[in-house]
Amino acid sequence: MRPPTAGRLISQSTWLAGAAASAGAGLIHLVLGPVHVAELGALGLGFYVSAGLQLGWAALAVAVVLGLGGRDPARPLASLAITGVAINVAILAAWAVSRTAGLPAGEAPWTPEAVGVSDAVASLFEAALVVGLVASLRGWRRSLPSRLGPMSAAGAVIAIALISIGTVVALLPSEAGQTHGEGQAHDDAAVPVEAEVHAAQ
Repeated sequence: MRPPTAGRLISQSTWLAGAAASAGAGLIHLVLGPVHVAELGALGLGFYVSAGLQLGWAALAVAVVLGLGGRDPARPLASLAITGVAINVAILAAWAVSRTAGLPAGEAPWTPEAVGVSDAVASLFEAALVVGLVASLRGWRRSLPSRLGPMSAAGAVIAIALISIGTVVALLPSEAGQTHGEGQAHDDAAVPVEAEVHAAQ
């Protein structure tokens, strides 16, 4: 049997970058969990569930990919890909509903939420991961190379660095803090203004 061609190889770097994307999205959900629990109640716990699933999948992906060695990777990688697609499609669907129809909780139920930096970055990670996993399931690239070559290693480092930067940007305090802080500041500012109006009358 001839060895698989380079075009049919999915490198370890690709899977490691996918794991980084999943971990980045999971970290964003984890950090924003408290804000959404306070705002949405029990429904906000979905952020912790999403974080657990995405971080767990990322850890499992790294363990599977680095532990395969020379064994046939088709079965474990197929299962890993199917699981990753299911997790992230479900999370993306919930995000789409929250931005188009709204959620049945919070101060204004069924009111669509604005797209912010944090959720946009997380959704971008999830969508890219789903596309990559679907591609692997379609058999475009099925086997792993026997070892991580220099070019693959460089690609993994660059991809993971970009994902890390995107995650940090998504978690800057200005994102959630300004959204809720500005609303609170507006409410607080309205009190003395109303008091002055009544005093003038």
